[in-house]
Amino acid sequence: MLPLSAAAKVVEITLWCMAFQPHVDGFNYVIEEFESTHPNIKVILEPQPGQADMAAKMRSSLSAGKGAHMFTTPGTTIMEWALPGNLQPVSPGVVTTEQVKREQLPENYLQCHLKEQIWAIGIPDTAGDIGLAINVDHLKEVGLPFVNKFKDMNQLLSYAKKLSVYEDGKLVRAGLSFQEPNDPM
Repeated sequence: MLPLSAAAKVVEITLWCMAFQPHVDGFNYVIEEFESTHPNIKVILEPQPGQADMAAKMRSSLSAGKGAHMFTTPGTTIMEWALPGNLQPVSPGVVTTEQVKREQLPENYLQCHLKEQIWAIGIPDTAGDIGLAINVDHLKEVGLPFVNKFKDMNQLLSYAKKLSVYEDGKLVRAGLSFQEPNDPM
């Protein structure tokens, strides 16, 4: 056994989440479980006042090279922060692109996938606010049939690519976009 002076230093990790009681309670439970198996890591939970406020705080923190080590955010902000290099991709040792495509909701893959890397993983929202809306006129324009359910992620992505519209090399209509009514964008 090591003498106390040689004991490992405790590492502190900051986690920001919304000050929404179900999120706070859930994270406190996960933190308790995590710390019970990782005694040299202390997770400090810092609930933030609201989704829009927290996203604004993350924007200013990340652009300054600071911020929480972990955070929750609307999925639509992930690429905003990944493209300029404010976030690092998740290690393939944690999760692979194929795992996310196979095991997560389509929005989790589409909002966090870039250059064959995954930039965020998380716990999906409840199914009540997830859904796809398709403009059937756009389907007709590109000769695609209406389907009630995509058979797999590859079919969904194929539709997205065919429905995308570019002008002068710039995307002017995305073939697929996940937006939730509670996203602050």
